[in-house]
Amino acid sequence: MLFTRAEMEILRLCAWCKELPTRKSENLPAETIDELVWCGLLRVSRNKSSHRLTPCGYETLQKAGFEHSMDNAYRTEEHIVSRRHQGAEIALFFNRFGADVFVDAPRAEICKDFYVSAYSIRSASNGALLNNTQMIGFYYSDETMFVPYYVTKDDLGIYANVEQRNFNEQTLKCGRKPFVVYTGADSLIEIAETVMTERCRNKKQTYNTYAEAFEKFECPVAMIPMNEDGIRTMEVLKLKDYRTQIAKAVLGEDYLPPRNEHTDAINKHTGENYIVGIDCNIPRMKKAMALDTGAPNIIAFDYQVDTIEKYCWGDVHTISIDEVERVFGLSRKHETNKGEPFKTKSGKCVNVYVNHP
Repeated sequence: MLFTRAEMEILRLCAWCKELPTRKSENLPAETIDELVWCGLLRVSRNKSSHRLTPCGYETLQKAGFEHSMDNAYRTEEHIVSRRHQGAEIALFFNRFGADVFVDAPRAEICKDFYVSAYSIRSASNGALLNNTQMIGFYYSDETMFVPYYVTKDDLGIYANVEQRNFNEQTLKCGRKPFVVYTGADSLIEIAETVMTERCRNKKQTYNTYAEAFEKFECPVAMIPMNEDGIRTMEVLKLKDYRTQIAKAVLGEDYLPPRNEHTDAINKHTGENYIVGIDCNIPRMKKAMALDTGAPNIIAFDYQVDTIEKYCWGDVHTISIDEVERVFGLSRKHETNKGEPFKTKSGKCVNVYVNHP
């Protein structure tokens, strides 16, 4: 079997993350997984929840020039496996997004976008960094450090001030501005329900719900799904002053600067407030509505309308992602050459010989 770039990438990701979830995902190509299982390079875990490398899989990576070590013990603890799956899904998302996910430490230089797992940072600092936090990793673009949180219905919340104090460390930011992103395995409306649903707790519990953390974080906060819509939204969130740019693109000559920090523009002709809601920051929109005497106008992508209308009473105006990409010259990063044969640094292809009856 002659290895393709896509197959080698999945093998590396499985070794890097220790395991990949078996659940269906847009970011994990099922055909590639099936091929690697058939070849004996991946196997399904005993509890059927994960794909893991076989010894032959590790040998193949070593043959290709990648050194990875197997687990010292078979990890079955539910919280560890769940955390690994979450980390793997986020890494797969940013890998599909076009980032280099095989980076083990933050770096200040501006180069290709990259993603660093929190596990790598904790290990390198012997627990001095990110200890007792819920962060899974960091995605770095030229000017922004995105901090994704994988939210689930079982999550009680986080200690927002502790989290913020950690991700504001200069050794992590490397000159970039933080931007928190709530995401998860579900659709956008399900992620929003998980975040916005009130939780019962006693007076001794001092953590913040994810909804309360919106207010605690002193940086932008967004909710996006881990699918194609989320990938294209992330491209826009990377733009400098994306809210102002989109408001100007929508209003044109009618654009005026906003009256307060909770809105993004005023229509010069009608005097109405406008909010750019493509980040799905529901608490920010609610604040704007509380301050507005009339129904504010919310600008959103098509797939976000149902979510925003569930929590906000303003008039939602849709803007096409295609149009935003055209206006700002954004191009999708999907690679079309992952089917090409994988080559080592010395230019050699990698073959695996499979004996099947």
